[in-house]
Amino acid sequence: MKRISHVMLTSLIAVGVTLPVWAQGKGDPKLGKELHVKHCQRCHGEQGKGDGPAMKAVKTVKIGDWTNREEMAKYSDQDLYKITAEGGAALGKSKLMPAYKDKLKEKEIWDLVAFIRSLAKK
Repeated sequence: MKRISHVMLTSLIAVGVTLPVWAQGKGDPKLGKELHVKHCQRCHGEQGKGDGPAMKAVKTVKIGDWTNREEMAKYSDQDLYKITAEGGAALGKSKLMPAYKDKLKEKEIWDLVAFIRSLAKK
């Protein structure tokens, strides 16, 4: 019985250590790039500069440039997560930015955050 509980305890500790890593914004930028192409590129553009083809028709909204280090430094990973999950209005941004919490899993949103962050590092 002690052996079983030791194995269970070890497993719980491993899960407890692993889950917070991605829950704190440590997503995979490579997976995030794939999601970006599928869900974000049409507005945010291929390089994340806010120049996607869908935005050419919208003259009243200026999308942020994810490659601008100074601008991106104003937002925490949690801010980027919230904007992606709940939509732009959740953080006082454009209401045109849709919410993705019903389309993407939590881990996928963190992957997108990691990808977005990687663009400002270049």
